[in-house]
Amino acid sequence: LNNIHMQQSQLLYRSKQLAYILRHSSMVDNFGWISIDVLCKQYGYTIVELETIVANDNKGRFLFSDDKMAVRALYGHSIKIELNLSPSTPPAVLYHGTAKKNIDLIYAEGIRPMSRNKVHLSSTIETAKLVGQRHGTPIVLEINTYAMATDGHSLYQLNNDIWQTDYIPTKYITNTIIP
Repeated sequence: LNNIHMQQSQLLYRSKQLAYILRHSSMVDNFGWISIDVLCKQYGYTIVELETIVANDNKGRFLFSDDKMAVRALYGHSIKIELNLSPSTPPAVLYHGTAKKNIDLIYAEGIRPMSRNKVHLSSTIETAKLVGQRHGTPIVLEINTYAMATDGHSLYQLNNDIWQTDYIPTKYITNTIIP
């Protein structure tokens, strides 16, 4: 049992390391891809380890290229990349998790990407709460994404739970939820 816990702990560490490399490293190409060969040679990953990380990532952060010769992160980038996504029709409401300390700035200026390329939204309050917890006391903002899309703002679906957009003006924040 202890050995299984050690393996899970090591896999979690390697998954976080991979997320960091793919989101913030200058080693990725203009589309966010880094070759499996580079990850194996420079970071000591094995192909089996990468397949395990991508397949078991419950946040849907990673994607293999069609030929499985490269991998990229789907969101959370601080470096400029082009994901080549087409706008999608969002559900009527999505959620943005943040820390309570940010609320005054958000209501003054809207939701900006800050150190990331895009603003991230979640399809559930629970996921947004988890995001907000990473930055302090969590708060969840309900966003009228139907109105945003109707007004011409582009929203992009990255996986079943994560969406992104460039900026959210204050007028689309319809509710503040304190979980």
